[in-house]
Amino acid sequence: MLTIKNIFKSTINYDVTNKLASINLRDCGIKLIDSLFYRLAYSQINVTKESIVSHLNYINNTNYSRQGYDGKERNIPFALYKLILNQLASYYNTFSRNNFQNILIAIDGDNSSYDEILNMGFYDVTNNVPIDIESFGLCRQNGRDGKNKEVKCATSYIKKYISKFKNTIIIGDRAYFSYKFMKFLNKNGIFFIIRSRGDANNLDPDMPIRKSYPNYKIIMYLRSKTRHIVCKNIVEKIVHNIKGKKNIKKYTIRMEDNCHIITNLLDNNSYPDNYLFTLYKSRWDPLVRRTLKYFLNI
Repeated sequence: MLTIKNIFKSTINYDVTNKLASINLRDCGIKLIDSLFYRLAYSQINVTKESIVSHLNYINNTNYSRQGYDGKERNIPFALYKLILNQLASYYNTFSRNNFQNILIAIDGDNSSYDEILNMGFYDVTNNVPIDIESFGLCRQNGRDGKNKEVKCATSYIKKYISKFKNTIIIGDRAYFSYKFMKFLNKNGIFFIIRSRGDANNLDPDMPIRKSYPNYKIIMYLRSKTRHIVCKNIVEKIVHNIKGKKNIKKYTIRMEDNCHIITNLLDNNSYPDNYLFTLYKSRWDPLVRRTLKYFLNI
């Protein structure tokens, strides 16, 4: 079995890199391993590129600039990062599935680039490690902006790697509130916690609904397979009332920001409402968000 050290040693070299790169990198100047470290270390909170360069110059007794590291790293192919990630994920999966139950996986997409490229990220919130990043190409479809493509791409990815998602809980924001997506997850034995759009009254068993209503059959299926949780969240905001430089008053406003969550975790004893809300909020942990967004835009 490969160790983490051996994974990096066997992967981060010029023979492997140049097979994946569009241009050949030369073994001179800044070390290949240092240029990867430069990129990965920057994903940490409150870390600057200048501080990383200073650290590398100190331990290597060099005097390279930030621009030099940017130029070296820019030529490293994305495929190398993905190769490293896949090998680390395989190593990790050899023992993690036996030691953890119901691992939380946050999913997110980003299509903010100029060409509207959709990148999907999957992040293990339980252990704070990325699982995979995959690009699904241009989002524009039939001349229209295809930003709602995330659910379709997430579904195709999960189908392709269905074994990765056993004993997991998918956490998704309102972009993933799709009746078909939730049915797909439930049918495949995958748990989920997804924030709804609006109040999700259609999933309330006591709410009358006509058979002619869109997605009627799927909605009726989900009514018996899901829980609808209303989390009353109070948000405090500080505002200032300025009446001249010498008359500034500060007020604290308490605002109610209710969050509607749909889940197929039906055991109230193991997963009470407040606990499920806490699990959902873990998706917004600063480390999770920063890491996901950083690598989605790599």
